[in-house]
Amino acid sequence: MYRFSKGTRFLWQKTAYEVLQNQPGQRVQLIDLSSGAISATTEGQLLDALFEGSLSFAVAEQLEEEGLATAQEFPTLTDCSVRQQLTARFRHWVIAPLVAMSPEARTLPAVKARIAAVEQALEALAQGKVPVPVTDEQHDLKIRTRMSVATVYRWLAVYDQAGGDIRSLIPNWHKRGRSQYLQPDVDQIVTAVIDELYLQQERRSVDDVYLEVLLRVEEANVGQTETKLEAPGRSTIHDRIQQLDAQEKMAARQGKRSARRTLTQYGAMNQPDRPLLRVEIDHTPVDVILVDADDGLPLGRPTLTSVLDIATRYPLGYYLGFEPPSYLAVCEALGHAFKPKGDVRTQYGADHEWIAYGLPRTLVVDNGREFKGQSLEDACLSLGIMLQFTPKMTPHFKGSVERLFRTQNSGLFHTLEGTTFANIFARGDYRSLELAKLTLHDIDSALHIFLLDFYAEQFHTGLQGIPARRWEQFLADGFQPRLPANVADVDILLGRVLHRTLFHYGVEIDGLRYNHSDLSPLRDLLKRGEKVKIKYQPGDISQIYIYNPFDQTYICAPAVNQSYAQGLSRWKHQLIRSFLKAERDRVDEAGLAWAKRKMREIVAEAKERKRGRTRKREARWETNGRSAPNIPAETTPAPPPQPAAPANPEQVTTLELTDQVPAYLAQMKLHFTPEELEAEGWRTSRL
Repeated sequence: MYRFSKGTRFLWQKTAYEVLQNQPGQRVQLIDLSSGAISATTEGQLLDALFEGSLSFAVAEQLEEEGLATAQEFPTLTDCSVRQQLTARFRHWVIAPLVAMSPEARTLPAVKARIAAVEQALEALAQGKVPVPVTDEQHDLKIRTRMSVATVYRWLAVYDQAGGDIRSLIPNWHKRGRSQYLQPDVDQIVTAVIDELYLQQERRSVDDVYLEVLLRVEEANVGQTETKLEAPGRSTIHDRIQQLDAQEKMAARQGKRSARRTLTQYGAMNQPDRPLLRVEIDHTPVDVILVDADDGLPLGRPTLTSVLDIATRYPLGYYLGFEPPSYLAVCEALGHAFKPKGDVRTQYGADHEWIAYGLPRTLVVDNGREFKGQSLEDACLSLGIMLQFTPKMTPHFKGSVERLFRTQNSGLFHTLEGTTFANIFARGDYRSLELAKLTLHDIDSALHIFLLDFYAEQFHTGLQGIPARRWEQFLADGFQPRLPANVADVDILLGRVLHRTLFHYGVEIDGLRYNHSDLSPLRDLLKRGEKVKIKYQPGDISQIYIYNPFDQTYICAPAVNQSYAQGLSRWKHQLIRSFLKAERDRVDEAGLAWAKRKMREIVAEAKERKRGRTRKREARWETNGRSAPNIPAETTPAPPPQPAAPANPEQVTTLELTDQVPAYLAQMKLHFTPEELEAEGWRTSRL
């Protein structure tokens, strides 16, 4: 979305800066916009400041007297009115094919052709065939769909200026006064003054235009006794100027060459000829059975969610853990991909650094449930990421990440102890359960070394180059990864969405209460029966974010019972709740604490009983669904289990499901198919 390139503005430690020049060695020359002082720093220092939260990019070009804005008007797309949401989505749909073109291809004929295609598509509205909704029956509204060439160019300009953020296309109706329309004579005066004063190279301000309009309206009213013209407000003049065609306005004030250079410095190409233009993400079960670090018993196969850049074939990030393919795994993988990875050589023993990070322009996903829904869509739109769904049953549409999975299996996972191989036929007589020895942290370290020291350093046939060298070459040529304007907003943008009623004690979600002192005045402003919008991270329900629609901010509300909720995932909490409901008639916070302790005991007992089968569900409980890099390597050792009798390859062992196992514990078991168990030397029986 943003880069530390020439002309970029940002707020660093409450001081506004602009990048003057990018120098060799990734050094950046800056100018203090308030004092004019020139200084130099490194891109690495700026990156550290950004991800520490002390630096934020300017999200839009502002008038000089208004300073730098480092946040969009609305935190997320769904925080504005329904009419504004529909209008922003319609505008995004109109310009999407033009955004995908090269800047040189956005010619007048191309824009006119797109407008004609849109008008033709809108004719099918009655049959419900229009690709984007323009009506909302629930709220009985319909948005305006008329547009001109100048309007489309203006949408493109503000979208490019915002780094591909759909929120820049939200109409600013909420800023307008009561009078939405000007009298015809006043409208002519405003148009004439803008042409004569503002669209000139002298760079007159909005206030100059506003004062001249007031003077001319007053002159027009001289001699009028009955009907007098009503002068517009300053905000009306500002809105009118903002609605001007960006190319026309810049050409008049700065010259055609400057306008052409400014308006074409951003944009995306269809072909991934540079990093982050096209990024693919997908899940796969790892072909290795892992064991518990404490007792050495098998846990099962973890899930791997990989994020891959297509232009360089360099891995951007991943999730590795016992969470099944879910929105939590997607959030963890994307969060890992967006940010720098730190000193992986010291942490994992790799020979090379992980040099890839940044926001993609297009994220290619399949039709899994975890990729669908409002939460991920709005997050991508707000971060300038186009979410592209592949057709059903077409894995070749994201063949690069599928090929990465095959390379990881053949080059790494199938060479490790405890591998299950690709299928039961390839496994043969190999006893995966008996030979499993690796823990989650072992496989995480092995994956880092494989990706950074082997995969990224080997010649890639499809790429006709080495991924690491290709990425480094782009950096040397001046490429800068896109970054979020404010890293603190990423967690909110990627959060799940809920709507709840705000009570005097806060809000309640799944039996847990959340409260904050700032919620009391918000409750007084809400209409009767109106619910508040909530965002939360599914991996940690110890706090939630409650949206305040009156000042467009989120209030971080912690759980009242922090001793229970700290570090708890929603899946884990719902499992505890289900157990408590089965054991007691009433669910309360005291009961939740009791159930949490009881479930820990049940999981421990299950680990002791499950000698011959995997314990993936219990592993998900203990790791809370987190990715391997986010789990501490050292855990509190459990009491040493009784040693099991050595496995005899010739002996056939019987696994039994007895009546002593409660129903809720039986639901936690992970079963292999009879064919897989038989291949491992086991057979199953039920009493």
